[in-house]
Amino acid sequence: MSQWKSDRWDSYINVSERRMATLSPEAKAKIDSLSRAELQNEVNLGNQSRFQREKFAYLKSRLDQIEQEELDSQKETENAHSQTKIQLAADANAISRTANRLSVLAVIVSLVSLLIAVVALYSE
Repeated sequence: MSQWKSDRWDSYINVSERRMATLSPEAKAKIDSLSRAELQNEVNLGNQSRFQREKFAYLKSRLDQIEQEELDSQKETENAHSQTKIQLAADANAISRTANRLSVLAVIVSLVSLLIAVVALYSE
């Protein structure tokens, strides 16, 4: 995008933000009370939406906010699952180390038993 188009787009966004600031609390409350599906439907309607101009801009920003919150929530859930997986892997590793130590101890005990059996065999 050329610098001129970029500046113009930035200017448009700033104007839209200023216009949204002038929305009445009732209009914001009405849009905020819509479900995600209703917001998406209104955005899909575009020019035929019951919300126009500043209200439509606020509607779109509200939908974007909800989508971002859903993504953030999904990432938090994935992170929690990842942490659980890491903890389970660490626990499994600790269990396997304990099992390895017990196995080594069992080998030592069996060697001692074998040595005792050999000594007993030759002492008779």
